[in-house]
Amino acid sequence: MKEPDYTPPSCRWKKPVPTVIHNKKQSRLFQLLAQRYTPPFQHELPSTVSWTSKTESWLVKLSKNSKLLKRWLGLKLSFQSHLLRDNLPPPPARLLWVHYSSGSIGDSIMELAGRAMLGDYEVNLLTNKQYAELYRGGERFFRKVFTSPTEINSAEYDFIILDILNGRSLQLKRRLCPDLPFASLQGFYYGTKYNRMLFSCYRIHHLLGYPHSDSQLSQYLHPRLFVEDIPSPLPPKRKSKRWALLLGGEKPLKTFRHWPDVIKILRDRWPSNQDFPEFALVGSQNGLSCLDPVMATLDGSEAKSCVGNLTLRQTARVISDCDFFLGTDGGLMHCAVALAVPGVTIFGKFQPAYYLPLLSNMVTVYDQQNVNNVPPNIVAEAILNHSEMSGITAKAG
Repeated sequence: MKEPDYTPPSCRWKKPVPTVIHNKKQSRLFQLLAQRYTPPFQHELPSTVSWTSKTESWLVKLSKNSKLLKRWLGLKLSFQSHLLRDNLPPPPARLLWVHYSSGSIGDSIMELAGRAMLGDYEVNLLTNKQYAELYRGGERFFRKVFTSPTEINSAEYDFIILDILNGRSLQLKRRLCPDLPFASLQGFYYGTKYNRMLFSCYRIHHLLGYPHSDSQLSQYLHPRLFVEDIPSPLPPKRKSKRWALLLGGEKPLKTFRHWPDVIKILRDRWPSNQDFPEFALVGSQNGLSCLDPVMATLDGSEAKSCVGNLTLRQTARVISDCDFFLGTDGGLMHCAVALAVPGVTIFGKFQPAYYLPLLSNMVTVYDQQNVNNVPPNIVAEAILNHSEMSGITAKAG
């Protein structure tokens, strides 16, 4: 059965539905299993939970519910359940955020978005080396970023935030800070697609006791990165506009092969009285196979290739120095969103509603299977119609 398209709601609160309990023992098990489908906060969340709950086979339900029960049992056997809290202590408490479960750079950026609401606290981050690079240097919300548990002194903290309740995080918590109270960002919620960025913000808002109105909360509902502390790898701009173009991708369904065709269409429709933008080409080693055709198409334009020869943080700095971003769904797109760089992103298979803020200047084009199914003229049209192109009057195509 095809997954339905989803249009995210505004950031309004859900109205709690009263539960009638008939059997106490049965209700406890039911309430535990219901947490797999129920976010631990009072806001509507873009997710596939309704569709998933209706279409899961009994074998899948058995497998995922067994995993949930295993995690619950692990929490009990870790002798940490009595320290689990559903609220943060009042500021200026000292918090350690343990962040090890993210599966990708993009997930990490989304899952740490809620840190912006913790400005009244002293917050340190413990994560792996890959993600730590993004949150060091000019970071405004984490005081220190650690990559080894041996760097942690439990006496320096009052409270722990665990990203997930699994065996690894609970073992680490017991080893580092066995007597400190803690909260879990994700809790027992899993097994469905959902907007991780909004989840992080809504969960932190819940842990704070809902201090903000909807209008106040909206200013926090986007990810953030800070890279101003490192020098730019790019030369000074020679034209009025510079675009970042992402090449490559970790998976074929996210690797758009038609950028040369898009560039040709843009050139053909670009006003003769305005400069065509210069380009900064970004991406990891997997983008090198796409580099030569794009450089050949850009012949005559200012173009600088940074593909495969910069660190993640340096690449983020390159994107921040650009006026526009072109690419596909992935870690560098999330960097562009977190750096407030507008642009156009192509999505294949994965729906944009689960990866972008409710209000975003990142325009998307989407195919249900693969980014390469999107025709180049559709991508070019989305670029020319973007609000940032308001000064461009494209020639009739």
